[in-house]
Order: sequence, then structure tokens, then C-alpha cells
Amino acid sequence: MYLKSCSIKSYYLAANYLLRKIITVTIFSGIGNSQAQVNERSAMIKQVDTTSILNLIAEGSSVIDKKPEEAMTSFTLALQQSKDLGFAKGMALAYGQTGKWYFSNNMDKSIYYSKQALDIFAKYDIGTVENEAEVHLLLAEAYDEQGRQDSSAYYYYLLEREIEIGNITNPRLAIDVYTKLTIFWINLDYGSNENDEYFKTIKRYVDKAKLVATKLKDSADAVSSVYFLQGAYFHGLKKFDSARAYYFLYLEERERLKKLKPPRRISTLVNIADTYLQQERPAEAILYIDKIGEQGKILKQSNYLAFYLLFADLMKSKALYQEKQYSTAIVLLNTTLEKMKSTGGHLRNEVVEAYKILAECYEATGEYKKALADKNKYGILYDSLMKKDKAEMINRLEIRYRIAAKDKELAEQKLTIAEVGNSVRSRNYFIGGISFLAIFSALAFALWRRKNMHKQKLQQEKIDNLQQKMEIERLNATIDGEEKERTRIARELHDGIGGLLTAAK
Repeated sequence: MYLKSCSIKSYYLAANYLLRKIITVTIFSGIGNSQAQVNERSAMIKQVDTTSILNLIAEGSSVIDKKPEEAMTSFTLALQQSKDLGFAKGMALAYGQTGKWYFSNNMDKSIYYSKQALDIFAKYDIGTVENEAEVHLLLAEAYDEQGRQDSSAYYYYLLEREIEIGNITNPRLAIDVYTKLTIFWINLDYGSNENDEYFKTIKRYVDKAKLVATKLKDSADAVSSVYFLQGAYFHGLKKFDSARAYYFLYLEERERLKKLKPPRRISTLVNIADTYLQQERPAEAILYIDKIGEQGKILKQSNYLAFYLLFADLMKSKALYQEKQYSTAIVLLNTTLEKMKSTGGHLRNEVVEAYKILAECYEATGEYKKALADKNKYGILYDSLMKKDKAEMINRLEIRYRIAAKDKELAEQKLTIAEVGNSVRSRNYFIGGISFLAIFSALAFALWRRKNMHKQKLQQEKIDNLQQKMEIERLNATIDGEEKERTRIARELHDGIGGLLTAAK
């Protein structure tokens, strides 16, 4: 592992670690300490140590692009301390960050350390989805660099699925995934990629990145974060003026926001140069290629950015070839290809094309034997890069994803229909309930009114009966009175007539 003490801070970190080891030994060798006291102090020391390890990793991550040597020192120290403590999470995170450090330096080591991190995450079941996602993204890129597109596609589609089902919620990470998926598809050169489906696939990732960018709190950050992706989209469509416009916007805005990291600055400059090379405008391409070389010198990161700087030299060789400076191009190509061996295995379009350019340069200078050797090498590498089974596998993944997306869309439509149906049913139930209540109320009112009227009728009948009884009583009283009067009159007549008769007699 590469380790170099590069600052006072690095010495401080190492000294601090040794001091903690001495304190630990002192505590455990103390006379008269009970086992409980020893256990308690041991737990305290471990907690302090694990916190310091996580701080070391965080500090290294924050300076990885600006002070790569210091970052590597932090990762190395964190890894050693994690091993001493048996701190699995610390080991996994340190391995992951070390893999990230080596990505622009040595692709084989980047893959090795990334896989070590994943193995520990899986073994101890300790990684968060986003911890693992960062390693998956690193592996996806590294395998793509090595021409292992089948393995690369596996990790890319795994990441996309995690975003789609909501396991990855960090919008910055999601934008990064969609950006690199877009680049992955743009770089696939099967000879039949420029069709409607190819462009639809690229456009889909651009649209998804734009949608995710809206979740960023800073609107300027959100808008500028997808400029690079939009540039790459037009780059893939071979609309080079539009591509460059977005690349320039990206550099300007990200620089203004102080969010432009060296690797992304370099990759943007590379893409700008490539647009000019595809238009066979080598002089303009060289202007931007030279800026990449200056980037490495200014930041003193030639070791950390080794692959990027060598990749820029490959592009410069292509520009020299287009300018018909064949001898200069041959020297630069041979030097660059030799140096690239120290950065791990690479099997990408530009590396493969370098052998084709070298062969044509030799042919142009009359060195036909060397031209044939490099042309054969180009043919072997090209066949390996464009293996039919890999292309078919990636297409199957894409088709599977589209089917899954269609199924998801269909499920969402069914859910919407079900929700609408439930809403209609709920509304019908509500209307039915209201109608039932209205009818029930009407019936209750009718029954109450009927009962009320019946009571009124009975009451009236009682009143009528009472009036009839009273009339009968009145009539009976009248009749009795008349009878009594008649009897009195009859008695008076009888008595009067009797007296008169007696008198007359």
C-alpha cells in the first residue's frame, strides 16, 4: 500500500495513535484494578478509538482531491487501527475510501480494495445502503475502464434499482449514478448503437437526473449539476456545438459555486477536447488537452491523477496524428501506453483506438512491420472489447429493466384505477348513506305525522263523544223538566178541576 507522511497533521495522527496505545497498556497493567474497572475502561477506550477512526476516514475523504497524500495517510492509519481493534465498520469504510483513492491511479488496486470493503459489509451486515452504493458505483466505473462491461452493467443496474425503490435517497449520489450510466451507454460502441432505442435510453437517464436534481436545496447547484450530463447527451448525439455549450456552462457554474472537483474538471476538459477531435479540429483540441496537463502540475497530483493525465496524453497523440505529426505521435503513444501499464488493466475505446492510431502512424512513416504488429494488437483488443455475449447481456439487462419499468408503470396504473374505483365506491356509499338517511327521515316523519294525526283524531272523537253525552244529558234534563212540569200542571189541573167539581156538585 502506498504510504507517505506528507504533513505535520499526518505525523500528529500517527503520534496520537501511539499515545493511545501507551495509555491502553498503562491502564491494563495497573495494579489493584478490579475486572469490572478494567472492562469499563476498555469499553471507554474502544469507543474513543472507534470515534477517532471514523474521524480519520472523514478527514481523509474531505481532502482526497486537494491533498491526496494526506488522505491516503489517514485511510492507512484508520485501516491499521480498525484491524487492531477488530472494528469491522472502520475496516470496510477505510478499504472503500482507499479503493476510491486508487481509481485515478491504479484500476486493479481500486477494484481489489473496493471488493474488500464489500466483503466486510456483507460478512458483518454493517453497511448502510448508501455506504455500499458508493462502493458499487466505484466498481461499476472500474470494471467499465477494464472493458468488463457485463460486470459494470450489473452494478449500474443494481444502483438504479436501489434508487427506484427508494433505498438511495441522497440526490447527489443519484445524480452521479445517472450521469455515469449515461456515459456508460454513450461509450458502448457495438456498431449498431446509434438507433432510436439507444438514444431513448440515454435520454431516459438525463431526464431522471434532472428530476432528482430538483430535490437539491440549492437551485443553482441543482441546475448546474446536470449541465455535464446534458453535454454528454448531445455529445452522444454528435451535436458537438450544443455539447460544448453545456460543458462550458458546467465548468463556469461549478467553479463559481466552488463545487468543481479535479477529476470532474479533467473529465469535462477531456470531453471538450474529444468533440473537437471528432470534428478533426486538432489544434482546438490540444488547447484543452494541455489544460489537463497543467491541472496535474498546479495541484501537484501527478501520482494521484496518473490515469487521467496519461489518458490526456492518448488524446494528444490522436490530435498529433490528425495534424500528420506522425513521428511525434509515435513517441508519445509508445511512452503513454507503457506508462499506463502501471495504472492497472484498461480496455476502453480510447486505449484500444490508440493501437490503431499507432499502426497508422507507423504505416505513414513506412514502418510496415511495426504497423502490422500494432494493427493485429488492435484487432485482438477490439474483438475482446466488443464481445457479442457482453453486448447481448447488457441489452438483456436493459430490456429487463424496461420490462420492470413497464410492469411498475402498469402496477401504478392499476393502483390508480383501484384508487379511483375505491373513491367512486366511497362516494357511492356516501350518496347511498345520505339517500338512506333521507328516506329513513322521510318515513320517520310520515309515521310521526300519521301517529300525530291519529292521536288528534282520537282526541277529536273523545271530544265529540263527550259533546254528544253532554247533549244527551242536556236533552234528558230538558225532557225530565218538561215531564215534571207536565206532571205538576196535570196535578194542578186535577186538583183544580176536582175542587171545582166538588164545588159544583
